[in-house]
Amino acid sequence: MAIANVIQFEGDPDALVWKSPIEDFNTASQLIVDPTHEAIVIIEGHPEVYGEGRHTIETQNYFGLNAIQRMATGGETPFPCQVYFVNKVHAMDMKWGTREKIVVPDVTYGIMLNLGIRGSLSFVVTDSRKFVEKFTGYRREFRPEEVTEKFRGIISTEVKTSVAQMMIGANIDYVHLAMYLKEIGQILMQPLSQYFEDYGIKLVFFNMETIRSDEDDVAEIKAALSEASAMRIKAKGAADSRAIQGYDWASEKKADILKALATNQTNTVIGGGTGDILNGFVGLVNNGMGVGVAMNGGNPAAPANPAAPGVPTLGVPASAAAGSPLANMFGAQPGMPTQQQPVPTTPAAGHVCPNPNCGQPVQDGWKVCPACGTSLSKPKCPNCGQGVQDGWKVCPACGTPLNKPATCPNCNQPVQDGWKVCPACGTALNQPKPTCPNCSQEVQPGWAACPNCGTKL
Repeated sequence: MAIANVIQFEGDPDALVWKSPIEDFNTASQLIVDPTHEAIVIIEGHPEVYGEGRHTIETQNYFGLNAIQRMATGGETPFPCQVYFVNKVHAMDMKWGTREKIVVPDVTYGIMLNLGIRGSLSFVVTDSRKFVEKFTGYRREFRPEEVTEKFRGIISTEVKTSVAQMMIGANIDYVHLAMYLKEIGQILMQPLSQYFEDYGIKLVFFNMETIRSDEDDVAEIKAALSEASAMRIKAKGAADSRAIQGYDWASEKKADILKALATNQTNTVIGGGTGDILNGFVGLVNNGMGVGVAMNGGNPAAPANPAAPGVPTLGVPASAAAGSPLANMFGAQPGMPTQQQPVPTTPAAGHVCPNPNCGQPVQDGWKVCPACGTSLSKPKCPNCGQGVQDGWKVCPACGTPLNKPATCPNCNQPVQDGWKVCPACGTALNQPKPTCPNCSQEVQPGWAACPNCGTKL
């Protein structure tokens, strides 16, 4: 053993902790610490931290007496000395990732996503003694990668919670989730920093780099987007075509109605003379009846047109409409008996209850089937009012997502019909709106009086 040892860092510069191989050194040995490290010297079991510079180490080991001292302890020094160097340089771009995929509902597209999340972080050791004693232990070497490995479980839990809250609470779908990666990383900094500080580590930054879902999930979302895009393109193309030809959707439907009426009346009345029948109905439409037909969903309007005297009501005897264009078209003269055409009692195709167990005839304007109570209202887009069909995921006109699951008005947690309270936050669901006790006018919480009758609330 030398009279006085010189102890300094000689290990891997990337190592977080490195133990010097020089032990049991004599008193007056020199410890040299560079600016990127701190040294922890343990003498007789008591640790002491040294910063950068040259330090003289005082021990109970004296040159010339070591041999005598070791004879009494079986060759072991009674005054052991150890030196650990702790790296103070920032550990940059340390990778992390969730071991298992998290399952999160996408409220926009109504599917469950299996997400894998990865990112990076940077940290620096701020309390060398706490870091070595509570986190690494007095090992010969400790690598930066081991820090992220030890914190992997904590990071995964916090990341899963934040991503789920962002998607469900803020109603963010998978397609737009990448826009919020930086924001989610900033949200996670606060809880994760506290965990790191407990072990003498400062979390400098926490970054989320990628959020990926299974290929099946992505394919389902792409299919929904493609379907919506195709429907929008088709609708726009049809509208552009009508604009070029000088007519609109209403004009096209009007022409279809006239064609159908002409065909039906030709077969019923005379079995021929299609041109005369069509001309008669064109006259009716031009006099104002066509508007009623179009506005009535494609069915003949029941009441006569008051703006066109002489236009008969469908199903009324022709003798009651003598002198009208339709009567003159068939050659009917005032006072001549005319055979009344039978009124069809069977509703047009499609005008039956949609319930497969019912099938009773229904009329336009009915809200429900009187036989079975099935709703007859057609679903519409909640944003633009465009008619939609069951099973569509987005509106083809404006792209608004359809069939969104019901959510709690307080925490946006998905809920089901019939639930009385939200299982997540306890908020009451489906509560009746308050009304005035005098006139039953709907009122709002906080109002002092009813705006309809003035009753105090």
